[in-house]
Amino acid sequence: MSGLDDPLQGYERDGALTLKTVRESGGIALAVSDKDTLEAGRFLAQDEGIFVEPAAATSIAGASVARQLGHIGESEAVVCLLTGHGLKYQAPKAEPESVADGAELIRAIERDVGGHGYTGGRTR
Repeated sequence: MSGLDDPLQGYERDGALTLKTVRESGGIALAVSDKDTLEAGRFLAQDEGIFVEPAAATSIAGASVARQLGHIGESEAVVCLLTGHGLKYQAPKAEPESVADGAELIRAIERDVGGHGYTGGRTR
């Protein structure tokens, strides 16, 4: 997940600026597991029809964890930005694969992102 594994080489101040902004705004920062992130990605694909890269699914996983920890109330609205499509994580194929139905699409996604630690499950 290169979108998250960025050493900030050449722009180290961005990390410090991010932390400063979080602290000054009264916000929080959370760590989420790869398992939670990939489960959020599966939820988005299965339930919402949105296929995102794992780095994009972290906002959904983070919102879920924040809600579980009480940082976000049950009645509060949350906006998660989902940038980065999941197609770039598919394994290259000699010929395009035909997908006849939603269940077959989910199986194809699971095959293609399986090498990225995807374990399945649901997150809300």
